[in-house]
Amino acid sequence: MLQINRQFIRTITSKSKRIVLQQNPENIPVYEGKASSKNRLYAWGFQETGALGLQTNVKKAQEKYTQTVNYPTRLKFSENCDVEDVCAGYGFSLMSVNRSDGETLFATGINTDSQLGFQGNLDVVIYPTAVQLP
Repeated sequence: MLQINRQFIRTITSKSKRIVLQQNPENIPVYEGKASSKNRLYAWGFQETGALGLQTNVKKAQEKYTQTVNYPTRLKFSENCDVEDVCAGYGFSLMSVNRSDGETLFATGINTDSQLGFQGNLDVVIYPTAVQLP
């Protein structure tokens, strides 16, 4: 007959056996620092064209390459700028920001025909870059 070693068997009950300590809500410390979610910008979707602006390094982008981002991911660029407006299209994103240095428009995405305003050999812009306005 098969013998079962009972020391490794766990019992399952509907009630938890843990003891919960009741605390007075007035004695719980509360963090009162500045918590600002105002400058947070999230992006998700098709990232092959660089339109999301999530990558900062081409080499890293090739090592960890995924074609789509399926969940909202924080865009670190927005933490340094006061983003006022965002425009997204097929293969590109534009961000209007309020900065003191005069740079007010940033772009990321497909630039094969210089449609983002960058001249030269930048076919894909993977991180938001300032567009020089006249």
